[in-house]
Amino acid sequence: METTVLTVTARDQSGTRAALKVRQEGGMPANITGGGQPTQVITVNRREFDAAVRKGFRAFELELEGAKTRVCLQEVQWDSMGDDILHVEFLRDADGSIFAERKAKAEAEED
Repeated sequence: METTVLTVTARDQSGTRAALKVRQEGGMPANITGGGQPTQVITVNRREFDAAVRKGFRAFELELEGAKTRVCLQEVQWDSMGDDILHVEFLRDADGSIFAERKAKAEAEED
């Protein structure tokens, strides 16, 4: 499984106003869910993430305060024209099994 590392920062606030502020500052609001842990609200560098997604990456290592968390994409919210990413949901995937299962299912559907 090919992954790329993204450096992210934790956010104290969530909600519409906080997300707008993050976007105005050049970031992208995101959440990390799953793995039996509470949801974590983060900010991702918009340019890094956009470049990785357009290159085909769907599995990532998120570096937050020196610790790396392995995740896969759960959901990407696009603007109404489909040009800009507004919000991302990541799913914790410590052993890579979720990503592998999704990839196998997608390949089977192509056949």
